[in-house]
Parts: sequence; structure tokens; C-alpha cells
Amino acid sequence: MYKSGGIEKALTSRLKELSSFYEIYLITLENGNRDFYFGRIENIIHLDLDLNFNRKSNGGFKLNFGNISKSLSSYLKLQKVLIKIRPDFTINVVGVHSFYFLSYIGFTGKTILEYHSSLYENPPSNFKKYITNKFDYHVFLNKEECNIASFINKNKYIIPNPAQINNIEKKPYSNKSKRIIAAGRIVDVKGFDRLVKAWEIIYKEFPDWIVEVYGEPDLVVLNKIQKMIYYYRLENSFFIKGADTSILDIINDSKIYAMTSHFESFSIVVLEAISLGTLVIAFDCPTGPRNIIDKESGYLIENDDIELYAQALKEAILNESNSEILANNGYKKSQVFSLDKIIEKWKNLFSNKI
Repeated sequence: MYKSGGIEKALTSRLKELSSFYEIYLITLENGNRDFYFGRIENIIHLDLDLNFNRKSNGGFKLNFGNISKSLSSYLKLQKVLIKIRPDFTINVVGVHSFYFLSYIGFTGKTILEYHSSLYENPPSNFKKYITNKFDYHVFLNKEECNIASFINKNKYIIPNPAQINNIEKKPYSNKSKRIIAAGRIVDVKGFDRLVKAWEIIYKEFPDWIVEVYGEPDLVVLNKIQKMIYYYRLENSFFIKGADTSILDIINDSKIYAMTSHFESFSIVVLEAISLGTLVIAFDCPTGPRNIIDKESGYLIENDDIELYAQALKEAILNESNSEILANNGYKKSQVFSLDKIIEKWKNLFSNKI
């Protein structure tokens, strides 16, 4: 929960709301004493198992004796905690160890598995399909991902992430800055290199516009993108920033949000952008963007067609009146994902009404 990702953000808002109705325990494996990036969550009990796995530079799991020992320890610690809590439901939000262990642990109550990464990008092995089917309920972020999971034979539900913009007043489109913004972990799957290439095609025509990318970097990927920026001589108009807690205010003050991912299950930042009346231009990658916007509320560009993406940016900049119409339609569409509506779906699941 100390990280600045979309999962952490969505979970924080959900737990804050659900804690008014339920007794909630949040179990983390290696958060330690680090502060939650999106703020403290009142009225829940946080338990950290303090495992601190040895990690690769990209955050991956190192296969060594120490980590194997800690993995076994995680099983025992998790079982001990659940015996004490005896929950009605245990939800695996994200995590490899809990995914494999929960089906073989007692006192879990009903088990729920959430799907935050795209099955299109990472189709499961037969063994993972076997483990998956041991969960009692399955929660997907959109219908397309749910349909891909044809190997699941029971209790599939669609509950998107909510739009939550912290009561920020939507800035009129005409008053927003001439800025193209993108946000997310700076890793290959986010496709920020594609944004560099698209901007290189048109940037000379728009010297008063800038591009800014915000997010925690994989240093290897960051170095690659920085080299591209200098190679194309974009250093005066294309900027890489770190993660920023005021990202919603920055989006609100930007005319265009650029989504360039190769895969997205459900992009919460795209949802935030349309909730703030910012125009979204997205590659039509599997499977998230087209489940949030359409041609009436933004731009969906054929995946990996960088020339077409560049032309969409150009059109959006030049035809501001049409961009404002699309952005306003996006704002209206965002109401479907309001926090109260999403929380009601979770409450219905817990009461077995859906």
C-alpha cells in the first residue's frame, strides 16, 4: 500500500467506504511500517506479515533459499491470522503467495479472487486455472475480461474500479493548460515510448504545448525513454516526472490525457481523466480503454498505429471545440463509475444479491 499504483488507489477508496458497513482487516505481506501512499485508512485493522522478500531491481521475486523459507512462513503466518479473525469473506486483491495458499488454508470464509491484470496479456497455465477455480467468487473489472475467463465455471461478477476525484471541481476545458499528460508506472507495458514517437511526428507544429509523464520508474525503461527524448530532440517539450500526490490536479489542468499502454485491464487514471473533463486519446489495446470510452467520448486509436495516434493528437489540439464536446461526453459517461454505485455492487456481492 506504500506504492502509487492504480490498484492501491482503488483499494484505498473502496476500503474507506466499506469500513462504514463492515469490520475490515487488511493483510499485507511486506508493507512494513511504510505509510500508505494514498493516505491512512480509518476504521480498518491493518496487519502486516513483515516478510520482506528479496527482490530483483524490477521488483520481481528472486528464487533463492531465503525467499522459499519466507514463502513457507507466509503460509503459516496467514493461517494463524485467519484462525484469529475467522472472516466471512477473504479477498485476494493481488499477490502470488495468497493466490496459491488461500485455497489450502482454513477459516477463510468465502474466498473472492480479483482480476487486475489482463488475462489477454497473461493467459493462465492449466495449473493456475485449477487454483483459480478453487475460489468461491471471481470479480472482474469489465465484461470483456470476464468473457475471456471461460475456464471459470462459477460465480463470475463484474465490478469496475470507481471514479474518485476527491471533490475536485472540474476545470472548464477552455481554461485547461496546453498540456498532454500521461501517468502510470514507467515500465514497458505502459508504452510511453509510443507516446514519444507520436509526439516527435507533430511537436514542431505546436511549440506552445508540452507532454508530461508521471510515475514510478523502472530505471532501465526510464533510461531508454530518456535516450529517445534526446535522440528526437524533444527535451524542451517532453518531460518525465516522478509519481506525484497531486496528479489529479495536474490532470484537471491538462487538455489531453494520453493512454499508450499495450495492455490494460481497467485504467483507473483514464477514468479519473474523463471524470475531470480531460480529453482521453487511447490506443484501443486489450481490454480496458474501450470499456470506459468510445468514439463519442474520446479517441480510440488502432493499437500500435503511431502515425494515426499522432494525427489524433494533432486533430484534438487544432479542433478544440470538438475536443471539448468529447471531453464533456466523457465526463457524463464517468458517472456510471461513481463511488457510491460501485460500493453498492460490493455490498450486493457480500449479501449475495448479485
